[in-house]
This record gives sequence, structure tokens and C-alpha cells, in this order.
Amino acid sequence: MRRVAIDAALLATEGLTEIEIKLLTEGYEKLDVDGQHTPFCAAISYLLKNYF
Repeated sequence: MRRVAIDAALLATEGLTEIEIKLLTEGYEKLDVDGQHTPFCAAISYLLKNYF
């Protein structure tokens, strides 16, 4: 499940600028309306910060 979430995040970055990817990464680090983090947000944020 983690791999699917990471693949989806990477796919979402296609065609985005560096600034847009940074904003996407910041979005993964925030809580949703229910006060919950996105599943696997730590792994996704780490990957996006270090990959881009």
C-alpha cells in the first residue's frame, strides 16, 4: 500500500514546477479536516524533498 501511495505522489508531480512540487510536499505534511495525516505522508514527504 505504501508503494502505491508513493507511486501516486510521483505521478502527481509530472509536469509540475519545482515550486508546485514544494507546495505538494507541504500539503502532505499538514493535517486534513479530521486532524489526520495522509497515509504514508512521512515517506512521501521524504521522497519528494530528496528526489526533487
